[in-house]
Amino acid sequence: MNDFIKAIAYRLYQSFLISPILLYFLSGSLSLAVRYGFVEFFVKILTYYIFEKMWRGVGRCRAFWKELRKRNLPS
Repeated sequence: MNDFIKAIAYRLYQSFLISPILLYFLSGSLSLAVRYGFVEFFVKILTYYIFEKMWRGVGRCRAFWKELRKRNLPS
């Protein structure tokens, strides 16, 4: 759950402050910048959450194989 809250906080900062300001200066369109911020928020928070889960899975997988190798080594 902590990963999810961290992802939301970061996305709020990035999607509603940094990205819209940058897009506004590049495009000159406030409407486009705000719409982009809303879409980006939902897309990127989902992808960040999925990435965190995959990253943890990699750690578990590495630990599993390490333990398996340790058990199969001759004493």
